[in-house]
Amino acid sequence: VSTQSTGRSSFPSTMNSILFSFLFSLIFISFSHGHDVIYKVGDPIEITCKQPDGNWGPPFNCEESGKQFTFTYGIETFESCGWLVKDKATFLRVSGFLNLNESLVCRIPIVPGGDVFIPFSFPFWGAGEADHLHIANHINFIFHADNGHIIGAAAYPLGHRFQVAKEGSIVNFHGQVKFFKGGSYLPIVGTPFDRHPPIEPEKNASAPSSLALFLWSFISAGISFILCYVIYTFYLRPKLIAKFIKQD
Repeated sequence: VSTQSTGRSSFPSTMNSILFSFLFSLIFISFSHGHDVIYKVGDPIEITCKQPDGNWGPPFNCEESGKQFTFTYGIETFESCGWLVKDKATFLRVSGFLNLNESLVCRIPIVPGGDVFIPFSFPFWGAGEADHLHIANHINFIFHADNGHIIGAAAYPLGHRFQVAKEGSIVNFHGQVKFFKGGSYLPIVGTPFDRHPPIEPEKNASAPSSLALFLWSFISAGISFILCYVIYTFYLRPKLIAKFIKQD
């Protein structure tokens, strides 16, 4: 009898522990899934480029703001950034870009802080002379994005305006920045140069999100588990105990 009493007291405790662990795992996994790292409209996009020493680093700082040259996810705008040709080494490096002896290879992460990158080249078009440079300073940038992931990037110069620069000059790079939905040429956020706070338009509102399907699956599993536990505890188990007592 004492053995049966011990079994009856320990079994619900074990089941309660299992149930609590299941519910805790459900909450934790759901919370983690809901916080996947993706780009949201307005997030900065970090750019790194190959440096002369072979390491990756910021391409250059903008003289107007003193901040690193970067982009803002989903915001179509007209960017302007002044690059200072600060010394002879920078002058010779840019001259090498213009004469196609080397290129400025850059990259951006597919998601914020990620270790998978989209490569692109910062394009220099013009000519490098002994004491001055002719640089096409109008450069447009385009990005293709899909549900918070950048899946493509490119930059190209326009040859309708060239700037003459020397050592100590500031090259005023400027141009349009556009974001397209997926592999199309449809804008992510409304019309170009839309400054109003955009609503995420990348996702189809009529289709259930992956998070909703994920939560529904786990909630369904949880409800099934609870129902089985209740049926066993309050219906099947008492019958089994009564049956074994009669046999004894």
